[in-house]
Formats: sequence, structure tokens, C-alpha cells
Amino acid sequence: MKLLRLNGMLILLMLVAPVSFSSTAVTTAVVETHYSAPVHWLNGSVISRESARISAEVSGRIVWLADFGQPLQAGDLLARVDDAALTLEVDSQELEMLRAREKFEYLNKELERLQALHKKKSISKSVLDTAEHDYRIAKLDWQLAAVNHKKALDQLQRTKIRAPFAGVINDRMSASGEFVSIGDPLVQLINTGQIEVKVQVPIELSGYLDEQNLLDIRDGEKTYQSQLINRAGRQIQNPG
Repeated sequence: MKLLRLNGMLILLMLVAPVSFSSTAVTTAVVETHYSAPVHWLNGSVISRESARISAEVSGRIVWLADFGQPLQAGDLLARVDDAALTLEVDSQELEMLRAREKFEYLNKELERLQALHKKKSISKSVLDTAEHDYRIAKLDWQLAAVNHKKALDQLQRTKIRAPFAGVINDRMSASGEFVSIGDPLVQLINTGQIEVKVQVPIELSGYLDEQNLLDIRDGEKTYQSQLINRAGRQIQNPG
């Protein structure tokens, strides 16, 4: 009987024992497939596609030079060399040209007069030949004087050095008051509107690059996209 009561108690306890269930919130989401590839960030240098070191084209003392950081448009004055001596040279060559022209015009009229006399048998052929020779030499002298005058004008114009393209003065290698010779550097002009980024890419990554790639360029907190312009390889020879 005890065994039966014990079993009954067990059965009774199992029937009346409370059962508790805990609830948990469940969030569902759509599963999507994404493809990713390794990202490599490399340090690069920002350089201008237009950069020129502007040099003096005539010898002389600098009387004005553009300031560092000064923006310029194409054709703007960036340096001026003292032009006093070259101005005098232009005036001198102009006088030489006028004198040569005056002599040429005189000999031209003289030749016409002697040709008329020669037709009348009033002068010899040798006199006419001499006149024709002097006329030709005078014509060459006049032409040479005109060329020298143009050369002097060209040198005078070169005392005013102008920007070949729009840009900013990035460096000054001379200063006002200094004497410069032909070819001496004056300033460095760079075009800040035409820039590119130069990056040295490891050879194991170069095979993934082509001219259709769009590359991310990060400048601080800003990120830009730019297209690959060109690739250039450099061979490094091992010593020995």
C-alpha cells in the first residue's frame, strides 16, 4: 500500500507542479550576399601637372618680381628687368635703319640717273656697274639694319617676363635689385588647378590596376575618387 501511495503522491505532485515559460524577443532580417576585397591604403604625393621654373631671358637688374603665393593668369607679368640700356639700343638701331634706308633711296635715284645717261652713251659701262653694285650693297645694309632693329625690340620685350600659364608662385629664387644673367632662375610657377597624385605601388599589386580603375583618394576626413591616368614602371638593379 505504501508503494501505491508513494506512487500516487508522485503522480499528484507531477500534475499540480506549476510550469513557467520565459519569453524572448526575436528580430528577423533579410540575408543579403556582399562581395568584398582587401583594401590597401598607400601614401602618395600631390604634384602639379603644369610646373615650370621661369628664368631670365635677358641680363640686367631685377626691378620687380611677383610675390610668393601670388596667383597669376596666363600672360600676367611675373618679373621685370631694367630696360634702360635696351631702350637706348632700340633707339640706336632705329637710327641705323633710317640712315641705311636714306642711303639706299639716294643710290636708287642715282642708279636711275646713270642708267638714263648710259642709254645716251654719256657714261661707260663700268660706271654703271659700279652704281649698280653700290645700290645692291645699300639695299642689303638697309635690310640688315631692319633685322638688327627687330632683334633689339625683341630683347626689349623680353625684359618683361610673363606667365606661360595660369598658376601660383611657389618659390622665388631671386629678389628685386639683384643682377641676373640669361638663364638664371627667377621663380617657380605651378598650376594648382591641374594636379595629380603620384603613388608608388608594390609590384604585387600593380597587376590589379588598369586605366579603367577608379581609386579612392583620402585627404584627412575627405575622400575623393579619381581615375588612373597612367602607369610607369621603374627597374631597380641589384648591386653587384
